[in-house]
Amino acid sequence: MDAMKFTIEDIGFMAEGLDNLWGAVPATIIERLREVCADPKKFWDRDNGIILRFHGEGFGMGLTLWQAWLATDASAPNIGPATVVNRTTGRSTRGKWSRYPTQADLLKAIQYAVFLPYGSHRKVSGRV
Repeated sequence: MDAMKFTIEDIGFMAEGLDNLWGAVPATIIERLREVCADPKKFWDRDNGIILRFHGEGFGMGLTLWQAWLATDASAPNIGPATVVNRTTGRSTRGKWSRYPTQADLLKAIQYAVFLPYGSHRKVSGRV
């Protein structure tokens, strides 16, 4: 997979190999993938759950951007930030990620999803 290096400009082309629950990934999602790759820290909370590949029916049959990152980087956090609720005020505060992906991490994750054989994302190193 490392032989081919992709850039943000290639996301539209790469997205032709992606699908979600409703079929081909729409232009709005392709634009969100470009945004999160351009500024991961700003958009990661919003976009980590984008479904890149859909396999089968039912809950848990999609490969998200976060899962693709986990599959391509053993040091990626497998637990998201905690939400803490103040018992006195009832207000909740969301914590920060222990690590954010880099642009290179996300491009590699998207490339992984594009070239992933159908139905195999559930078998990748037990992390997806």
